[in-house]
Amino acid sequence: MMTHPGSSRWSAWSRANLATALAVAALLAALTPASPGQSTSPAAPSSLPPSALVSGSQESAALPAILRALGDPDYSADAARRLAATCTAADIPALFQALADPNLSDSAHAALSGAIPELYKRLRDARKAADLAATQDFNTRNGAALYLQSKFTNPAWDKLVLHAYAVIPTPAPDDHFSDFKAAIDAGCTDPVIIYYYLSRGINRPELGGVLAVTKRMRLNALALDKTDYPATRKLFAWLRYCMAGASLFKDPKSPINQEQVQVDFKRCVALFPAFVKDRPDPDSLHGAMDMLNTITDRFTAYNDMLNSHRYRGWLPQVERAAPLDPVTWYYAAQEQIDLAWYARGAGTADTVDANGWKGFRQHIDLAEAYARKSFLLDPLAPSGPTLMITVCTAQNYDRPTMESWFARAFFANPDNYDACSRKLNYLFPKWLGSVEEALDFGRKCVELGNAGNSLPLILVAAHEDLAQDSGAPAAYYLQPGVYDDLKDAYLKMLDDPAVLGKSGVAIYHARLLHAAATCQHWDDFLALAKQYKGTIDVKEFGGQALFNYNLKRAREAVAKNPA
Repeated sequence: MMTHPGSSRWSAWSRANLATALAVAALLAALTPASPGQSTSPAAPSSLPPSALVSGSQESAALPAILRALGDPDYSADAARRLAATCTAADIPALFQALADPNLSDSAHAALSGAIPELYKRLRDARKAADLAATQDFNTRNGAALYLQSKFTNPAWDKLVLHAYAVIPTPAPDDHFSDFKAAIDAGCTDPVIIYYYLSRGINRPELGGVLAVTKRMRLNALALDKTDYPATRKLFAWLRYCMAGASLFKDPKSPINQEQVQVDFKRCVALFPAFVKDRPDPDSLHGAMDMLNTITDRFTAYNDMLNSHRYRGWLPQVERAAPLDPVTWYYAAQEQIDLAWYARGAGTADTVDANGWKGFRQHIDLAEAYARKSFLLDPLAPSGPTLMITVCTAQNYDRPTMESWFARAFFANPDNYDACSRKLNYLFPKWLGSVEEALDFGRKCVELGNAGNSLPLILVAAHEDLAQDSGAPAAYYLQPGVYDDLKDAYLKMLDDPAVLGKSGVAIYHARLLHAAATCQHWDDFLALAKQYKGTIDVKEFGGQALFNYNLKRAREAVAKNPA
């Protein structure tokens, strides 16, 4: 169970910054001894195959002395400050190991628990600055300077091209489509500028629609292949085309077929090693991996794990080209998780045969090795710890083990919706938790989340899953307290209309009204319908007819039972 908000350790954290409070709660819960009745699932193994135990850098030489000083009440506060100010990302695994030590005194535990979030914040800020510098360097090497060295310069459009490159880093309502359009209208034939023009204008009617633009993107990628531009430019041209093409070929009327896109996708895979040699910034490197994965998913039907594996021929290429990047092993781990569930099957545990369990365990063990490798390569990255939460569910690991990984994932990224979603899954009664634990966690996400990170929606997801598993969803939503939870979640999202924008506000107005109707809180439905009049996305509700039907039901119900 989570440490009670009234406990002494929690009280010390009640004044913490909200961005880290949820992770702190998880960290403290992870390291609190199990109470009677808690899960007796096994803890994670202390060792893994040597191939998984790879670290990108060494621990600080002063770390052992700092940890010893934490145990001395006279020096613990100073040691905690020193830890937060001097430790590196390579120290993080040892710090979590120290926190889990049952021999750690309460004072040392409190000091270390206080220092870890400060350490993460300092390291995140430094990483953000370093990544920004890397992005600026990468863009400089692959932007205007390359254009000026190309054979596509011309006084008729040079100034327009240089202006477009200059404004790319700044936000714009049209994603700078108009800036690249100006260069194209002036006659520019540079395939890189055409790439920007097409990718930013793919949904614009004046370009002829998505299908027409997708065809042009392929022709432009072929043209770019014939230039002296580096692999980076060529790779993203092919990736953007394949992303668009893979979303179209399932339409039987589309002239773009799956076989052609899959052949072209091999060009993306072939370009990846040369792209890595171009020394891309982290955002570009991880963006390329994400696009490779997204295209793979689009090749297959939803949740078709076996075929997804067949199309992931890019993974070995990525592993060879970027073996020290944590995201490489995130995708390797995720594939093994998918294959584990494919081997097991979707049925209940009693329907799984011996071969199914054998395959499941083999793939989950590999997933754990890869996820831990991702963490050890870069302890500041959230990728490995986030997947380890799912591994904990599959391996039946105890609550403290899961919470420890959740804390690492959430400290690394305080807006980590994925980690919260995976933790929620662990806490469901069908896995290793209970209804109360799942809903308590969802409510904590509402308390500490916002529209920017969407964490309040974790509580909505909790109720959706519990309703489905109840066998009687309609009756579930009529239970006391369900509507109050949904209302709290949606109102928290609506607390920041600037983040949501007008369309987002209209969507959440509709969702809150839908919740009121589903839970048959008709007084609230009528009040909200009046309050939100003119700002309700009725399509999100289910259509105007369904909205009108529920409005009629609400009026009839209130008339029969006036307050």
